[in-house]
Amino acid sequence: MIDSNGNKSLISMKAVSKSFSNAGHHNTVLDSLDLEVFEGDVLCLIGSSGSGKSTCLRTMNALETIDSGRIEVCGIDFATSNMPIHKIRQKTAMVFQRFELFPHLTALENVAIGPRLVAKLSKKEAEAEAEVLLKRVGLESQAHKYPSQLSGGQQQRVSIARALANKPKVLLCDEPTSALDPELVHEVTDILQQLAKEGMTMVIVTHEMRFARNVATECIFLEGGKIVERAKPAAFFDQPQHIRLKNFLERLS
Repeated sequence: MIDSNGNKSLISMKAVSKSFSNAGHHNTVLDSLDLEVFEGDVLCLIGSSGSGKSTCLRTMNALETIDSGRIEVCGIDFATSNMPIHKIRQKTAMVFQRFELFPHLTALENVAIGPRLVAKLSKKEAEAEAEVLLKRVGLESQAHKYPSQLSGGQQQRVSIARALANKPKVLLCDEPTSALDPELVHEVTDILQQLAKEGMTMVIVTHEMRFARNVATECIFLEGGKIVERAKPAAFFDQPQHIRLKNFLERLS
C-alpha cells in the first residue's frame, strides 16, 4: 500500500485481535485493530494502562502472537511467509523500557553483537560500525564501560544505538523513558527527535505528552484495544474529538 505522499506501507495490521486469560478471566487487549505504518511515520501510541499500547507494539515484531487478523512487515505476512520469523523481525528493532543490555558486555560490545551475529561482520568491522552509532547517540567516550557503570539515560541511548545497528526499517520503542529519572528523560527524547528529523520510521508507546506533541507525525489514542482517535499532534492535543480522549488529557493537566 502507498500513502498520499507516495510512501510505502512498512507495517500493516488488519483486524488484529489478541486476548489473555488469567484465572478464568478473558481479557481482550486488541480488538479487531487496523493500523498502517508508512515510511517516515512517527506514530505515538497513547492511552491508559491496559489499553493495548504495548501489546500492539509487540505484535509488530512477533514478540506477541495474535489470535486473529493479519500483520505484514515490509509486505511479508507473519502467518503465511516461509521466511523464518527472526528474519522478518530484523526489519524492525525494539527499544525496551528497561534497556535489556547484556550486563557482561561493554557498551561497544552490546552495539556490535547484532551485526556480528546477524550480518556476520568481523569483530573489527562490527565494532567500527558500533563506534559510529555510539557517537551518533553522544556516547563515544563511554564505549568501554559496562551497563552498571552507566546512568539510566546512557543505558537507554546504548540500547537505541544497538537497535539501529542492524539497520531496521522501523524502530519500535516501548515506553523508552519510563524507567528513567525525570532529569534524564531529555537524554533519550532528544535522540529520538533527532532520528525523526532524519526520517527514521518509528512507533513509540509513550506517556510523555510534550515529547509526543514535538516528535509525532500522528498520535493515536487507544482504549480497550481499539483506536479511538488518530490525528496530527496539534489537533490531537488541542482539539480532541472524542470524549474519552478529552477526559484522558484533562486527567493529565
